[in-house]
Amino acid sequence: MILSLRVIARSLSALLVINLICLLIRKPFLPWFYHWMLACPVVDKRCNLFWQKWPFFEKLVWKILDQIETHYQV
Repeated sequence: MILSLRVIARSLSALLVINLICLLIRKPFLPWFYHWMLACPVVDKRCNLFWQKWPFFEKLVWKILDQIETHYQV
């Protein structure tokens, strides 16, 4: 009984620490990620973003960028 409570307490504390780290990193990281994903390569004349080559990946990235745009000031 006590062993299972210790395991539950340790797992909940680990989850809390992971959540706090994510909350602290998310604010500066997500706007940077947004600008990095939309930055055009310097050497190309046309702006071909590397993630637009694959349709599934492109759709996923656009959804992520829309979420960042609506929830954070970029």
